[in-house]
Amino acid sequence: LLDNTLNRFSRWLRILGIDAALETNEEEKQRTNSNTKKIVIFDKCRQEKRILVTTSHKLIQRNECPSGSYLVNPNDLERALTHMLLTHGTSLKPRNFLTICVFCNGCIKSVGNDPDLIKEAFESNKCPVIPGLVVYQCDTCSQFYWWSEEPNSSASRVKLQAAHLFKLAIQAGVPVEGDLHMFDFVDVEAERKVSVDYGDVSTGAAPSDALKWIQRRELRHPFSLESAYSALKPISLIQPETVVAVDEQTSLINEELLPFTNVTNDFVGTLDYIFYEPHHWQLKSRLHVPTSFREMNITAVNKGHLIPSASWPSDHLAIGAQIQTISPSPIAQHLQQQQPIRTTSTINAEKHTVKKQDSLTTQGVPKPLSNSQNATDQTNTTTPQFPANPTKVVFSPETQQHSRVDCACGCVPKNMLSLFEMAELRKQFREKQKAEKLAAAARVDG
Repeated sequence: LLDNTLNRFSRWLRILGIDAALETNEEEKQRTNSNTKKIVIFDKCRQEKRILVTTSHKLIQRNECPSGSYLVNPNDLERALTHMLLTHGTSLKPRNFLTICVFCNGCIKSVGNDPDLIKEAFESNKCPVIPGLVVYQCDTCSQFYWWSEEPNSSASRVKLQAAHLFKLAIQAGVPVEGDLHMFDFVDVEAERKVSVDYGDVSTGAAPSDALKWIQRRELRHPFSLESAYSALKPISLIQPETVVAVDEQTSLINEELLPFTNVTNDFVGTLDYIFYEPHHWQLKSRLHVPTSFREMNITAVNKGHLIPSASWPSDHLAIGAQIQTISPSPIAQHLQQQQPIRTTSTINAEKHTVKKQDSLTTQGVPKPLSNSQNATDQTNTTTPQFPANPTKVVFSPETQQHSRVDCACGCVPKNMLSLFEMAELRKQFREKQKAEKLAAAARVDG
């Protein structure tokens, strides 16, 4: 979907058989109105699953602008065309060239032998009266088309324009599918060898693996992942467009709790996640993260919620989670089978203490101890007990508390603060600042 300033660019795309809608004059007037809060073309992009193409820097920077929108330079549309085709992994099909109406994006079809339509075309569109002339018509706007080999005819000019754009795309490395149809005069192999400087466009390169993945209808992975910052809610309380996966037995769904992790002038959204497998890990606690602009704006000043700031010193909010193993993962089991482990550490799940065992472990199985050693260690070692079905941690300040485990081997320096400890210090500092301001305000009032 192109903005109204890209009328010529939309015609190029349509000539190449690409579905390209154009913003109407009314929609442009509404968009450029300073009092307009709702942008129609944003909604159309989402409803019709289109990519927004625009020349407006301000439009592309709006928070509600659809993801994947494309900003083009109006002074270099040929480069923009090849860049778009390569970026989205588009393959050109010459058989589809000149099949889309350049006026309205409708489909061009033959009128056959309908005498009334042929007569109307002759009368209203200055169509040449030639015996056997094949007449076409757009099924949307009823615009008539016909084919003519005359050098000065509109049909010949459009064909030359299509051939020019086709050659540019071939030189840039855009894939071609199917037969060349009426463009069989284009030497594809010779055009591939033409050296053209398209700046940041990778000429002659095949689509990357990432583009191939994006083009696939379904992407799958073998993991059963869950976000550390999610909570189970009844499906009746979730908006339909946010539903991802529902537990059929409980009719509950995991909803992401963080509305954002990045807040700037140009963007507000969630970019950061922590995923884990609930079958192998139990979520013990997580770092507190603000969920409102009011909570972000501690100083209560204009735009004080934007980050980085004195209170939040990064353009991303820090997220953190403490997880505990429930059972050995397949990767851990594989590593244990590959090489012997000389020491094993047993973590007390309740007291968070670490005890080092001086037994040689081979193939993941500890070497049997003597009776005296066994009797001594049994009095000092507690086997951690993990629930078969870990319960979901409630998202509340009480569950955000940190608990540090110092490694007995000394691999972690004693003076190094954990993510949770640093967050706690920042929280105490903010509370101290707030208390000082309140105290100062009370003295002034007094």
